[in-house]
Amino acid sequence: MRGALARSSLILLPLLLAAPAGAVSVEEIPSPRPGGWTVDLTGTLRAEDVQALDRLGEEVKAQTGAELAVVLIDSTGGRPHREFATALANRWGIGDPEKDNGVLVFAALADRAAEIVLGEGIDGPEQTRIAEEIMQGEMVPRFRAGDPGAAVFHGALACARRILGARPAAAGMPSESGASSASEVTLPDSTFSAPLVLPVRPRRSFGQRLALLGIVSAPILLLVGGYYAYRRRPRGCRNCTTSMVRLDEAADDAHLAAGEKTEERVGSVDYVVWACPSCRRVEKVRHGRLFTRYAVCPECGAQTQSSSTFTEQAATEWSEGRIREDEECAHCGYRESHTRLVPRLPEQRQDDSSWSSSSFSSSSSSSSSSSSSSGFSGGSSSGGGASGRW
Repeated sequence: MRGALARSSLILLPLLLAAPAGAVSVEEIPSPRPGGWTVDLTGTLRAEDVQALDRLGEEVKAQTGAELAVVLIDSTGGRPHREFATALANRWGIGDPEKDNGVLVFAALADRAAEIVLGEGIDGPEQTRIAEEIMQGEMVPRFRAGDPGAAVFHGALACARRILGARPAAAGMPSESGASSASEVTLPDSTFSAPLVLPVRPRRSFGQRLALLGIVSAPILLLVGGYYAYRRRPRGCRNCTTSMVRLDEAADDAHLAAGEKTEERVGSVDYVVWACPSCRRVEKVRHGRLFTRYAVCPECGAQTQSSSTFTEQAATEWSEGRIREDEECAHCGYRESHTRLVPRLPEQRQDDSSWSSSSFSSSSSSSSSSSSSSGFSGGSSSGGGASGRW
């Protein structure tokens, strides 16, 4: 009996050690609705902090019809944080079901990870850029400073203003660093009655932007102009020192070989031909393009070989892919084909709601049934937003 217990302990010990302390599943997180908009399973936020976040959620709902929720947990237990937060947003159904305008501000404090998850209706390039700015500018610095309460509050407030278009009269959090949480000093409510003013980068005038563009582009224009001026500088004949004449494009073709003419035709090389009017000496100067898709042909030596790539078989999770590269010379007609293999795609987890479109659709469909019990309206998300680590 003792041997069996010992063996069982040895089997369970790695599992127990692998499970992070405080890890929860999506299903274990209780919905804050209808009483509030905030869930803190870590005990980090004080009662007045939660009240400030809930007031912010109420103002967002009243002004815009959107829904803004804040969730703090210890750990996701190893599940990817964006996947976890997206699954939670879809399970609850945050946001209007027609507009999908929900936002979830999520943090796993023991994992040192945070997410801003946007509903499908507000998940565009501009909103994603703003979410990234909020994450890196408002939240991550405060997390690193050891003030998670202020991090989630300022992140949620910025999301309300910049993404959802609300104008809340919310104040700073009572427990923000330097206030009562650090020294246990109770400040009057009037201290936090003024709206929080976020720093705004001053907008440059058109003249300032034009001047800045000129400062940045001036060195480039000088380099390019100097290069072309150097190419067109007067040349003296090495035989008789007479000033040479630069031939035009039509006249210089008579002095070019067939391969050189093809190089000029495809645009990989530009040839400049100078002729001496006294001794008839001709000087040919080759100027290769800085950026060209043509390579030197191994058959004729002209820089006229181009490559085209075709996917013969796309890579999947179960088989390798195959890509064919065709090389062809525009001058001599040289042709060569090469085939290379593409490694198999990494296997996707069956429950990956962040990267699998099929699981997203199932998560979205299931959220419609669970959102009725969650107290949210029934919106859905495809996992767009921003991630932060500290």
